[in-house]
Amino acid sequence: MGRREHDLQRWVEQQLLTPAQAEQILTFEATRPSGNWIVISFLLLGGLIIGLGAISLVAANWQQIPDWVKLGSDFTLLLVLVIALQHPAIVNQLGRYELLLLLYLLLCLASIGLIGQIYHTSGTLYHALLFWSLITAPAALTARYLATPLLWAIAFSYALAVTMAELPDYRHNDLALIMLLPLLLLQLAQLASWLRKPTAAPARALRIWGVICGTIALMLLEADQYLGFDEDRAGYTPNYLLALLLAVGIIATDHYRRLQKGLLLAVLLLYLIAFELPLHTDDSPLLYASCNILILTLLALFFASEQRQRLFQWLLLLIAIRFFLLYLQAIGSLALTGIGLVLSGLLIIGVVLLWQRHRHRLSQWATRIAA
Repeated sequence: MGRREHDLQRWVEQQLLTPAQAEQILTFEATRPSGNWIVISFLLLGGLIIGLGAISLVAANWQQIPDWVKLGSDFTLLLVLVIALQHPAIVNQLGRYELLLLLYLLLCLASIGLIGQIYHTSGTLYHALLFWSLITAPAALTARYLATPLLWAIAFSYALAVTMAELPDYRHNDLALIMLLPLLLLQLAQLASWLRKPTAAPARALRIWGVICGTIALMLLEADQYLGFDEDRAGYTPNYLLALLLAVGIIATDHYRRLQKGLLLAVLLLYLIAFELPLHTDDSPLLYASCNILILTLLALFFASEQRQRLFQWLLLLIAIRFFLLYLQAIGSLALTGIGLVLSGLLIIGVVLLWQRHRHRLSQWATRIAA
């Protein structure tokens, strides 16, 4: 039984559809004409080969091409893409618009490299990426799908992190920089939601990447006892100001209900407390683990309140993994023995079986609790 048939059978059992309606849906899907994906795939492959051939020809004769021809061709292509992105036929076709927008952003980055190559300007890749992300931010805000703004957010966060690592306040303060990046991304997500709307692709992409970076930051914080990051209170001041702005934005927004605002503010407070711990206490794996598990739990409840079942389930899986790692930390050297390995294997199997059996029920329970 395929996925579609399984879903229809479940909906019939829940009396959401009648058996006759389910049969009509199956008949419609079976007779619906589908695109010739084989032909489309070969056309895409042919276009890719032609593009690679054109790039090879240009690369082989690059030194013989005058600089004015290179720059003129580059700016002409940029102008054509800008005009095309304003055309109603492109604006109304989401797929075409997103593809041309992505090409425009990539060509802007290539233009920066071309100008640097022609005029022999000094600089590094992350400097170019930071400049590119700043000049293309307005264009990235017009994206309709997640892929383009997510690519922009990843490039921007990498370039910003490497650039800020050279600043005096962060040069010898690794934890402050690790702490800063998720806060900045979430602040940008808040700004994007005000400029457009909270459910638009740019705000969602920045929010997702901010949560991912925040999770990575908490993992790095726990690994501090092994990696030995530099830490200094001086670099934390801008982070607290940014966190205060983020809290004000959460309170002021109309998109979240009161309970959702409380969950987000609690997550923000616990995040700040987690990064304060290395300044006040000795390494305490149990304390770090408890703080991180609580943050993940509150985030899971928040996404459940927004009906984001997939994000809730991923966070629930992360919580289960963190509990398992905490178990390994707690039993210490016993994990290296035969008994420890057997118990660990049984625990993994048990967690997976429980997760597979009760994940939908847990999601529904969390949605009711956070609603």
